[in-house]
Amino acid sequence: MVIQNKLLLFLSLLFMQGLLQANQQVLIKDLFELPCKAETLTPENLFELQNIVTQASSRHKKIALIGANKSMGGQTQSYDDGAWRVSLDKINKLKNLNVQDKLVTVEAGMTWEQLQSIITPHGLAIKAMQSFKDFSIGGSLSVNVHGQDLKEGQLINSVHSFTLLMTDGSLKTVTRAKDPELFSLVVGGYGLFGIIIEVTLELTEDKVLERKAVTFETKDFASFFKNNVQDNPNIEFWSVRFSLGSNDLYTRALSITYEATDQGSPKDLVIKEDNYQLWALKAFGLVKPFKVLNNVRFDIEAAFFKRPKLISRNNFMNGSIKRLPQNNKKDMYILQEYFIPYDNVNSFLEHFAALTKQYNINILNITARHVGKDTNAFLSFAPQDACALVLYIRVPKKDTDYLTTAIWTSKLLDKCLDLNGVYYLPYQLLATRDQLERAYPQVRNFMDLKRKYDPLEILTNKMYEHYAY
Repeated sequence: MVIQNKLLLFLSLLFMQGLLQANQQVLIKDLFELPCKAETLTPENLFELQNIVTQASSRHKKIALIGANKSMGGQTQSYDDGAWRVSLDKINKLKNLNVQDKLVTVEAGMTWEQLQSIITPHGLAIKAMQSFKDFSIGGSLSVNVHGQDLKEGQLINSVHSFTLLMTDGSLKTVTRAKDPELFSLVVGGYGLFGIIIEVTLELTEDKVLERKAVTFETKDFASFFKNNVQDNPNIEFWSVRFSLGSNDLYTRALSITYEATDQGSPKDLVIKEDNYQLWALKAFGLVKPFKVLNNVRFDIEAAFFKRPKLISRNNFMNGSIKRLPQNNKKDMYILQEYFIPYDNVNSFLEHFAALTKQYNINILNITARHVGKDTNAFLSFAPQDACALVLYIRVPKKDTDYLTTAIWTSKLLDKCLDLNGVYYLPYQLLATRDQLERAYPQVRNFMDLKRKYDPLEILTNKMYEHYAY
C-alpha cells in the first residue's frame, strides 16, 4: 500500500508538471518565497505620506503598504517592479489614551508590543489581537486578525474608529455608524481602499487568569466545545493542541483554557514569555529530523499544560514571532488556516491526516481556537461560528516540494469548502479563483468597490493582482 501510494504521488506530480508551463512553475515558487525588487519608501509623518500618494497619482505609480513586513501572501508587495513599497514603520506614535473610557488612539505603524508597554501600567489590556505581539496595528486591521480570545473574536469588534488617507490625498474619519460600507471594507481589506493612519481601539481591563487543561478524543470535538467551552463565562482564552504521532495522528486533543480568577493581581505578574513557548520551539528543531519524537510530544505537552499556572491577560498576549524557526537556505516555514463548522471538524481532520500522509507534508504544529460569527467585515472569514485550525508547516526549498505542497493545499482547500468551511486569505496565494469565490462569494463586489474608492488602482498588492477581475 505504501509503495502504491508513493507511485500514485509520483505520477500525479509528473501529470501536474506536464500541465504547468515553466512560467507557471516559477509562479508557484514565487507564491512561497515572494521575491521583491520594488523601491521601499519610509515616510516619517503624515505630510510625507500624503506627498508620496500625490506623487504616485501624478506619476502613475502603484503603492503596496508595509506594516511590520511579516506578510506571507504578498500583501506588502506588487508584481510591478516599478511600484513603491511604503512602510508605515515610523508612523507609530501614541495620539491619545483615555483610561476611564478604555479607549486608545495610535498611529497605524505602532506594534502591539509598543501598545502593551503603554497600557499595562494603567491596568488595561488589548481586547483582540493575533498570537504574536510583533505585528503593526494597521496591518492587523488590514487582515482583521483574531486570536485565542473566546469572547472578543476578530479585531473588527474592538475597532472604535480609524482615520483613512484616501488615494486622492484627502483624510476621512471612518466609523461603523457613519460609514458602514467603508468600515467593513477597510478592516480585512488588505490595504486596498485607503491608507490607515490612526486607529482608535476599545481596551479591556487586565486580569489574572488561571490555566486549566484536559484531554479528549477528537471525534468528540463538537460536543466537547458545546458542553465545556462555549457557554463558560469564566473562560477568557481557549485553544486546542492535537496529537501528531504516526499511530494517533490528530485523534487526541488537549483543550487549554485560561479562566478569570480572583487570585492575585496582574501587577504582581511580570510580563515575560511563557516558558512553554521557548521549550516547544526548541522541540520543533528536534522534531524536524526525528519525527518519532511526535509519538511522545502530545503526552509531554499534556503534562506541561495540566500544571497549575496563574498568568495575566497581558502576559498571555506577549508571544513573539522572533522565537519561531526562521527561513533558511534549505527550509521555509509557512502558515495556513481553515475555519470549519464545529460539526465538521472531525471529518476535516480525518481527510487532513490522510492527505498529509499521502503527500508527506511536514506539519510541525496544528492548533485550534474559536472564531465567532462576524457580519461586520465585508470579506468575513466567519459567516458562522467556526473552529479555526492553524497549521504550521515546514517546506523544503525544492521545486518538487513547492509543487507537492501546492497540490496538497488545493486538495485540502476543496475539502474545507465541501464542509462549508472558509480559508484565511493572508497566507500563500495557492487557492484558485474558483476556490476563492466559493470561500468568499462576495469577492467580486469587493473588487468592484475597490475601484470605486480607488479608481486609479494606486493601492495594490500581489493578492489583488493575482485575483483581480
